[in-house]
Amino acid sequence: MLNAKLQSLNYRIQTFISQWGKRVLELAAHSRKGQVLSGWWWFEWIVRFGELGGLFLVYETLLDWIKWNTRPLTTEERKLAEPYFGKNIRLDQVRLDTLSFVGTRQKQFAYVSFYTINYWKELKPSVLIHELVHIWHYEQLGAAYLVRALRGQWSREGYDYGGVEAIRGKSFLDFNLEQQAEIVMDFYRLQHGIKTVWGKAKWQDTDVYIQILSPHFAFA
Repeated sequence: MLNAKLQSLNYRIQTFISQWGKRVLELAAHSRKGQVLSGWWWFEWIVRFGELGGLFLVYETLLDWIKWNTRPLTTEERKLAEPYFGKNIRLDQVRLDTLSFVGTRQKQFAYVSFYTINYWKELKPSVLIHELVHIWHYEQLGAAYLVRALRGQWSREGYDYGGVEAIRGKSFLDFNLEQQAEIVMDFYRLQHGIKTVWGKAKWQDTDVYIQILSPHFAFA
C-alpha cells in the first residue's frame, strides 16, 4: 500500500510539471472568452487558476495519505475496466476511496475527485464505468472537468442523453459530461446483457454506440 501511494505521488508531481504549460494556455484561452457575467465562466476560471497553483495536487495528495483505506483498482475491477479504458486512461493511477464520508454515506452516490473515485462500501460495475469516464474527462480537460460535470448535472437534460435514438449521427462532444458518462455506461450494460438506463436499446444497437464512441476511445 505504501509503495502504491508513493508511486501515485510521483506520478501526480510529474504530471503537474509536464502539463503546466498546457494548462496555462487553456486558462488563457478560457480568459479570452471573457464571459464575465457568467457565474460558470468565473467558476471555471477560479478552478483553472487553482490548478496552476498546485491546489488540487496538494488536495489529492493529502487525502490519499490521510485516508489510508484509499486503494488502487483490484484485479477484478481492472479486468472489467481494461476493455473500455485500458488504452484511454492511466488505470494504475486510479484510486478508490471506499469509505468516503462526504455525501456518499448519506445519499449513496459516487463521485470523482481527479483520479479518486469516492463511494461508500459498494460500487456497482456499471457505476464504476461511469466514474472512470470522469477520470478520462480529467485527463482530457484538467480540473475544469469538475465545473463542466456540475454544469451537466444542473442542466435541463442532466444525465439523460435520450437513449440510442438520440445519439444516432451525433458527436460524443454534443453531450454534456454526465451524458457522456451515461453513454459509455449504457454501452457497457448493452454489451453485458443489462437493460440500458436510458432508452430502449437492443443488442443490435451496439454499433450505434461504437460509432459515437470510437473517435474518442480505443476499445480493446
